[in-house]
Amino acid sequence: MPDSSFLLRPACLLAAVSLLTPCAGLAHDIPADITVQAFFKPNANHLHLLVRVPLKAMRDVEFPLRGPGYLDLTRVGPFLPNAATLWISNFVDVYEDSARLPKPRITASRISLESDRSFATYNAALAHLTGASLPNDENVYWD
Repeated sequence: MPDSSFLLRPACLLAAVSLLTPCAGLAHDIPADITVQAFFKPNANHLHLLVRVPLKAMRDVEFPLRGPGYLDLTRVGPFLPNAATLWISNFVDVYEDSARLPKPRITASRISLESDRSFATYNAALAHLTGASLPNDENVYWD
């Protein structure tokens, strides 16, 4: 299994993050109009975390656009890890017993379609995350 990965979806973000050791998690408040999906999977001395978040939850990030508001998929890649760190990883606190583990490390990120249903299982989400990216000419509205 590859290291965790991160996936941004035009309306959803899928994140895979590696942490040290299996543990219990805590969360922060999420706005009612945002749906976050997540999988935690312990694996030896790491905890893999896949997270799918609507792109509209990534406030204060100006993603490159083309045409009438489509994401510029040829240029958006470098923005994704920073957005994932700023809006997801920085808000994830994971504990093993009473000891807080280091912040999650973003290992990959990507845009995908909101209509994509590959986040039904951990294995399907990971396969989608590590599979082919959307074609650069795909018309994906950022919001």
